[in-house]
Amino acid sequence: MIFKANDKFRTALRSTWISSPADGSLLVGAVPDDVPTIVVVGWRTAFEAVFSVTGKSGSTAADYALTGVTWLRGYVGNLAENSTVNCLNNEEFFNQYATLFGRFSDMVDTTGLDIAQIATPANPSAGRNKIYTKTGDKVYSLTSAGVESTLSSEAYVDTAVASGASSNGWNTESATVTRTGSYTFTLVGNQTAKYTKGTKFRYKDGGSFEYGYVEVSAFSSVATVTLVTNGDYTMAAVSITEPAFSYAQNPQGFPDFFSFTTTFTGFSADPSTNTFYFKLDAFMLSFYYVDGSDGTSNSTGLTFTIPVNAKRSLNQAGLFTVKDNGTISVTPGHLTTTANSKTVNAYRVFSQGVWTSSAAKNIYMPVISFEWT
Repeated sequence: MIFKANDKFRTALRSTWISSPADGSLLVGAVPDDVPTIVVVGWRTAFEAVFSVTGKSGSTAADYALTGVTWLRGYVGNLAENSTVNCLNNEEFFNQYATLFGRFSDMVDTTGLDIAQIATPANPSAGRNKIYTKTGDKVYSLTSAGVESTLSSEAYVDTAVASGASSNGWNTESATVTRTGSYTFTLVGNQTAKYTKGTKFRYKDGGSFEYGYVEVSAFSSVATVTLVTNGDYTMAAVSITEPAFSYAQNPQGFPDFFSFTTTFTGFSADPSTNTFYFKLDAFMLSFYYVDGSDGTSNSTGLTFTIPVNAKRSLNQAGLFTVKDNGTISVTPGHLTTTANSKTVNAYRVFSQGVWTSSAAKNIYMPVISFEWT
């Protein structure tokens, strides 16, 4: 129990306090703001006595009382009506903190904090979490909604995760990663604040490290993380080991660009290459296309897909060189995007001119960048 100070509290007894048998209340003319507390009756008199108080009652000066009263020291005997009652900075206030600090110090030695393993406790109140250890040498967190998550695979907190940094740019993921698809996995607990879009992720699925970008994460009974589809890595249907995440610009081993297989429309025979290369951060998508042999047009339009959704509808998302009806144009074409869509339109000229619906057709594109979501 922590006793609270009430430096401005002054009152007097309304009735004589009987010492034997000891009365559990002091009848007073006023009550302090904060309890539990320590009060002094008869301060600086021969009848000075110190009491601990755990409660208070009453609504007017005629019925106020200090309850849960325990005599601590001082005068032994009845205390007369009208004796002063004060709340002072007595030694009990200071000694209680020394006792608490001493107990905490006893818990810690040169090997660290010694914490007992317990069963899952009752849920904390709203806006609070409980941290504890259980059998199995793991550290857990419990939310007010009853969601229990593992903070560490061992009985310690991962310092790389706690600090947000490590020597190679990667933070070890201490929660178990469960593969649910080629580009999806789950973790216990709400991990959406950790796995925001653009977060870099690496793991092993039986061989060397593989990598990806987080496209989206969501929480229901578990956290589900979706990686951006790419042509270089797919998560195999095996146990996932050594998972880690990073917000660094260039964590160790992370690829400069990922490949992506696009889907064209506007061709009876696609260009010989349908591979795009892309990179992401939390806001921007950058991609380019290494052109191959021409495709054969069968439409006045041309679209291709990108690995993530464009954030905005843009009428000028980028320029490219046009080959239409077998001839390379001196006028550049331009790209347009639709918000929340992975389809990009490629127009033959600035005025959104149409393509010839036959003969050779191709695009020659530099690195293009725009926002994604």
